[in-house]
Amino acid sequence: MRCAQYVFEPLVYIALDIFALLFTNEHYGGIITEATVPYAGFRCEGTAKSQSWCGSFDFYEQRLSNSEESGSTFVDNSIVLGAQTSRRLSELTGEVIIPVLDMSALIDGVSLLTSSLITIGGSVSDMLMHVLYTILSDVAVLIIDVLFILVKELAKIVLMIVRSGMLEIIVTLAIDILIIYAIQVALPMIMALIDALMCVLDLMKPSGWDAQLMCINKRCFETESDALSDLIVFTSAPIVLDVVYSAIEATVNSKTSRSLFGDGFAIPTNDWSPDTIPALTAGGCAECFSCKIPELRLINLLIMSLVGCLDPSNLKEYMGGVESQCQDDGDWYKLACGEHNAFVSSMPDEMWRETYTAHRNHTEYHMQDWAAYFAQRGRETGGSGTTTGYSFELLANAWFNRDVSIDPDDQAYKMYRVACETMREQRGAQSDIGPSYLDYSEGSLPYEVGRFLYDTYARAR
Repeated sequence: MRCAQYVFEPLVYIALDIFALLFTNEHYGGIITEATVPYAGFRCEGTAKSQSWCGSFDFYEQRLSNSEESGSTFVDNSIVLGAQTSRRLSELTGEVIIPVLDMSALIDGVSLLTSSLITIGGSVSDMLMHVLYTILSDVAVLIIDVLFILVKELAKIVLMIVRSGMLEIIVTLAIDILIIYAIQVALPMIMALIDALMCVLDLMKPSGWDAQLMCINKRCFETESDALSDLIVFTSAPIVLDVVYSAIEATVNSKTSRSLFGDGFAIPTNDWSPDTIPALTAGGCAECFSCKIPELRLINLLIMSLVGCLDPSNLKEYMGGVESQCQDDGDWYKLACGEHNAFVSSMPDEMWRETYTAHRNHTEYHMQDWAAYFAQRGRETGGSGTTTGYSFELLANAWFNRDVSIDPDDQAYKMYRVACETMREQRGAQSDIGPSYLDYSEGSLPYEVGRFLYDTYARAR
């Protein structure tokens, strides 16, 4: 209501006054006039109550006539209410005060302009029709003769093409091109529309987001160079280029083309084919996404990441999970390292790897950074000549000398196992080091191995 009173109403009054100046050359004359709304109120002659009311009205009219006190003025036997007065009356009556604009001058002007245009248009039309008739009456026969000649010559050309067998070649070539573009262009576009629909449906299935995000965390943007090369999974340029290349190659080397030009044409190799880009091949970054439309992948990734980070339940689960599962002797250590018994310590590596699978939630660059750090700490603490330095070297070599022939997801198991055994050996009790690694001296073996396991779990979460 206040917006209408303090914004809309002033704009209306300004527009009315401008229109009045433009079309009537006079200022706006008022809201209510005697001609539009004849007076039907009290008459001053009559009863004492009528005379009393008229006296009150005279006083009110004098107050309105005083523009300094009321903000209103009288113009041409009508009243122009000020903003304050009109708003006060509107609040009291509960109705919007609608202004009255005399449009007679505008209507007369529009009528005059319309009549003039009709008269001028009729004269111009008569002149144009006369010119058109004069031209056509003189050259119509010539134009028809020329058209007949053109039709006859075109018919001769068509007849010649049919008799020479060229028509069959043209039709065959057209069919070849139609089939090629239907297969190479139209069909991929239909599949792209289906893939776009699947991208939208994938967003409606949050249960599959975690697997995608974990895969992206492992395979995509692992190093600075990979971060740049993996960005290609968010653009359709290689796919579109491959479609264009395939369509051109199929066209110039089609069956009909070969029949006309012999061995066809040599097309340069497409170096931007999706099959030649590591991020788009099997095992690459693109395989982590359920969405197959590159640009929609980026949107899906942003939505999955934002929802995952902003969802209160996820935040609570993360914070509570890190505190409860990764606390000293927490549940996660049982999943990553196993129970505190001789059977776990004596398990073959293959059995340990398949039984305790927390090591699979790792990223290669993360393991590489920790292995390099452990190697540095080993050198700083005396290397293989000291017990501490030797333990650090074992941790580093567990990654550097890993078996690269096995599944990449399992290649960090040895480093995890060495870290678990070293941590429990340093702890000396039937419990695991969680946040209490901070109780040890910074840089010491129990501090670093405890920090490694705690940081690894937090990153996996």
